[in-house]
Amino acid sequence: MSKTIQKYMDANKDKFDSWHSEDHNARGLDYWVYCKEPYFSPMTETSTIHEDTVKETLAAMRTVVKGRHNGYSWEEV
Repeated sequence: MSKTIQKYMDANKDKFDSWHSEDHNARGLDYWVYCKEPYFSPMTETSTIHEDTVKETLAAMRTVVKGRHNGYSWEEV
């Protein structure tokens, strides 16, 4: 369990819904973070973040912005 990811989520409760880790690859854990609407990740253009390390996950979480879904994809407002 990453206390760092949880700490960042606790500090940004308006943006994030939940997270979990998976041990499905040879490198070790990978991390999933789910944004609350209307927030999304411009990196993935979805409300989901999936990264291989805590450092990469936190970097992606810092880029989350408020947006709207236009019926096809998320866009920043």
